[in-house]
Formats: sequence, structure tokens, C-alpha cells
Amino acid sequence: MKNIEVLFDKNPNLKNIIVTISAPEMDEQVEYLMEMVKNTGGTDLYVQDEIGRQRRISEDRIIRIEVNQKGVSVYTCDGVFSLHRSLQNVESMLHSSLFLKISRFEIINLQRVRNFDFTVTGTLKIEFEDGSFTWASRRFIPLIRHRLSERGGEQ
Repeated sequence: MKNIEVLFDKNPNLKNIIVTISAPEMDEQVEYLMEMVKNTGGTDLYVQDEIGRQRRISEDRIIRIEVNQKGVSVYTCDGVFSLHRSLQNVESMLHSSLFLKISRFEIINLQRVRNFDFTVTGTLKIEFEDGSFTWASRRFIPLIRHRLSERGGEQ
């Protein structure tokens, strides 16, 4: 990890904030910084709890999102909530660098993953920091491997 210096340049002629990142090369750290600056505050989703009250949750609290018999469920650090949107719609709202689709029915937050367990039989078990786990679809495993290798070989 390279050292990061932060500089402020006051310019009363500007109407917007402009952030410039200078680095010797584009790498994972630079891409991460750019994504974080672009998306400060993150995306908020409006979900419903078990008694129908609407709540706003930040995407950084999301562990995973899945389609099941009840519709779309959002598993968070604070519990499970319902969402009245399609999985495809939710996927388009989330920051693609932080979330990964692991099947036709599930999206995970990469920041909440504790371990990826690629088994000898070709399956992939994903364990989250809260102790829960899920399985990736075999069809998605090549895409997941590729995505993880882009992030620095987290296989």
C-alpha cells in the first residue's frame, strides 16, 4: 500500500468539487480511492421490516441480497428486510466494485465476505463476517474467479 497525501486547494471560482488523484500508475488502490471518492455516502436502499415499517439502510450495512419465495430479501448487519424491487434493479443501484452477483438469485457485498472456499468438487462456499454462508451457482464461478483475480487474487 502506497502512502497517501491529501491536499486542499481553495478555488472560489469553482462551482463543484474536483478531486484529482495523482499516482505513478493506475492500480487497485487508485481504483478503490476513485470509487470511494465518487461514491461518498454510498447508496441507500429503502426496505421494510417484518411489520411493514419502512427503513433506510446504507449499502455498507448489506451482507447479501437474495430472491426467495417471499420476494427480495436484504440481509444486513441489523437483520433481514424485504425489498420491493427486482434483483436486477437493485444490482444497477449498487456500486459494482463492492457487490458481486453469485447466481441468478443472489448478490453479495464483497466487503462482508470472510472467506471464499473453492472446493475440489467445483463448488464455492462463501462465508460472511457474521458467520452466515451461501453457495455460488456453478455457472457463475468462472466470473467470480475472474472478478476476485482482478481484486488481487483473493481466491
